[in-house]
Amino acid sequence: MVEEYKLDNNQYTQEVTLGYFVNKVLKKQEDDYGQESANKTRERVCSAFSKCMELVNSNNQNKNVLFIGKVQSGKTSNLEMFTAFSFDNGYGCVVIYGGYDTKLLAQTSKRFKKTFDIVDDEIQNNNPELFSTNDDEEFESLDEDVLTKLIELKKPIILVSMKRPNALKKINNILSDIQKYNIKTFIIDDEGDQASLNTEFKKHKDSPTYKEIVEMKNLLNNPLYISVTATPQANVLLGAYSKLKPEKLFLIEPGNGYTGAEFFHFDDKHIVRVNDNDLTKLEQGKVPDSLRDAINYFLIASAIMKTIGYQYTDMIIHTHRTNKEHKEIYGYIFQYIDALKVSIKEKDDSLYEQLKSISSVYNEKYFSKNVLDLHPFDSIKEMLIDVIKDTNTILQDSLGTATQGNLKYKYHKIYIGGDLLQRGLTFKYLITTYFTRWPKNSGNMDTTIQRARRFGYRSKYLDLCKLFTTYKIQNEYTYLSDSESDLWEQCYLIENGELNIDDIVIDANSSSLNPTRKNVVNYKSVKFNRRWNNQKRIFLDKAINTTNNNFIKSFLSKFTYEPSLVGRINKNIPSCFFTKISKEDAIELIEKTSSIFDYEPFNRKDLIKLFEQYPVVIEKMFGLYNTNDDFRERTLNPDKTMILALQQGPDSADESNKTYKGDAYVIVDENAIIIQIFQIRPRLDKQTPLNEYEQFMFSIHVPESQKNSKKYVRN
Repeated sequence: MVEEYKLDNNQYTQEVTLGYFVNKVLKKQEDDYGQESANKTRERVCSAFSKCMELVNSNNQNKNVLFIGKVQSGKTSNLEMFTAFSFDNGYGCVVIYGGYDTKLLAQTSKRFKKTFDIVDDEIQNNNPELFSTNDDEEFESLDEDVLTKLIELKKPIILVSMKRPNALKKINNILSDIQKYNIKTFIIDDEGDQASLNTEFKKHKDSPTYKEIVEMKNLLNNPLYISVTATPQANVLLGAYSKLKPEKLFLIEPGNGYTGAEFFHFDDKHIVRVNDNDLTKLEQGKVPDSLRDAINYFLIASAIMKTIGYQYTDMIIHTHRTNKEHKEIYGYIFQYIDALKVSIKEKDDSLYEQLKSISSVYNEKYFSKNVLDLHPFDSIKEMLIDVIKDTNTILQDSLGTATQGNLKYKYHKIYIGGDLLQRGLTFKYLITTYFTRWPKNSGNMDTTIQRARRFGYRSKYLDLCKLFTTYKIQNEYTYLSDSESDLWEQCYLIENGELNIDDIVIDANSSSLNPTRKNVVNYKSVKFNRRWNNQKRIFLDKAINTTNNNFIKSFLSKFTYEPSLVGRINKNIPSCFFTKISKEDAIELIEKTSSIFDYEPFNRKDLIKLFEQYPVVIEKMFGLYNTNDDFRERTLNPDKTMILALQQGPDSADESNKTYKGDAYVIVDENAIIIQIFQIRPRLDKQTPLNEYEQFMFSIHVPESQKNSKKYVRN
């Protein structure tokens, strides 16, 4: 079967064969993800493959391509489909860098073996053969005789390597033999921003792993090299000094049901706040109440998950980097769960009190009202006992090997660890995360985003997903989400040919983090204005609020508004009511509003100057339901001066159920200054609204860059 795909710019036509391997992978992905999702992956990968082939067949010496996905968004399914396309279109070998530790490598090998039906001790089929540097016996036996047999049988070869110098040397030795047969080969560098890049470029040297990768590219005569990551900050800032600098990039869109930062950090309904006193206790080797509450939450949520048909659940505890602290926390949790198991086994009289203690978190601070109404505690008590009996504690570091085996028999797992709980590893049924680790000095955006293992396809049980973390970490992830959205917008422009990779700017406004490690790329900070400037400061001052509320109501009443459906997928409710106002009216709004425009990210004088350059549009983000009582509730930070995430994100992770893309998409005129106005009701926590401090708040969009806030570019 042959299909012809035309590129978006209509300048080229690339014939692409959809044969045995594409159909095999498509069928597997239909079974796993549904027909619609599988077809979207096939179409997306087909387009990317055709463009990659144009690059391979061009005179361009740079054959490096960057694939960018989201954390836990299913990038591997796209790599499987890309590999299938390559096998159907003349490639006989793919090298996959499957991670820098054995668990990531095993995860990659297992996925590809399952997808391509690779069975040990069976060669009489059309399926590929996979050899991993983890398996010394199999790999060392891949000699010339075996290669000759594979070629006779026309079986494609998948080589999976640890991303370490010794493992890559093994691959290079094999490739030297494979090249004798003129087998077309390409490289997939999974997590391509990690370990691959040259950490010694400033010394004009090659670091060991980078050196072996460059040697492999030379052996293969400049092959297609695909780097894949969810955190491309380092890759897009690479300069000509790197042999891994990307020439093209492609975005891997998440599938239906993906829940990323906008679902966890654009409001706080999935977050339980850990206070700074608990951090002090952790540093002192003590167990804070919030950690005990998180474990109890996990046990109850797992019981509810079990009642709705989920056999497995996961919890992550990420508080420290070092093994010593992991072991101490592991000891406490093991003893706590073990004591519960003993009480259940012996039918101890204390079990009632223990269950009562666990149930202390079964309230609206932790669970939604909907969950509480659907599952009264008495109705899940027996299921909770079953969950406790099947709960296991796993020490996910180098000391915990004995706890890490036979996971399929461990239905409810509590993982304690540090670096081995972040990048690459998938926790399929993660419902509870206790995350308090934060760098004492400035860390990096890419590393921090990778720690968000809670992201993924969790929309079916999102109501039960909770992140226990500090206000600072919650705040930083909101900033990181803004930066990620800005970067994706630039990548869309690059895919469409409207921007070059060299023009990328990393938005670090408000964040305390650097974009990436300074030992792998050269970058510098510059000053630009952000796309959206969201008010964060809120005022618990009745005099200020009364003055502002009266003035803004009077000001808004002067105009006639039109409804806008921008950002809406359904057509039932407007996104906003908007009107264009004069420069004079805009200046009046800024000058007569008390206090708000005296704080970051706003500046009265700068805003007034901008009104001289651009038209101004007001967007009322309330009254959408034909009522004046259209307030959004936002939780205060600990010192009661700020809120998080003024703008609302999308209303659903499932594309088929999504009706609203989010406030950031409501731009009725790209060439105007947009002033979004919200009615906000602050609250101390989810149960304590402060109605007496209801007030108007602002988000302002400026159409082009201005020089007054921090971003990073290639140096």
